[in-house]
Amino acid sequence: HGARLEAGQSVELPEAPYLHLFVPRGEVVLEGAGPLHEGDAVNRTASGGQRVTATAPAEILVWEMHAGLAAA
Repeated sequence: HGARLEAGQSVELPEAPYLHLFVPRGEVVLEGAGPLHEGDAVNRTASGGQRVTATAPAEILVWEMHAGLAAA
């Protein structure tokens, strides 16, 4: 998933067992995690429904994964 947000805009993250959020541009606040800046990334497990709010024009990329890596 991807989104371009203007300052003050919010989106809700999808529900997923594993989730990766990357901020390639701008600044956002992730509910429950705090501020994230350009280049920051967050990995979450059993997450979803948290809001991401831009504090400046921003782009976010989100990967949702529904299976973990198998043990070798």
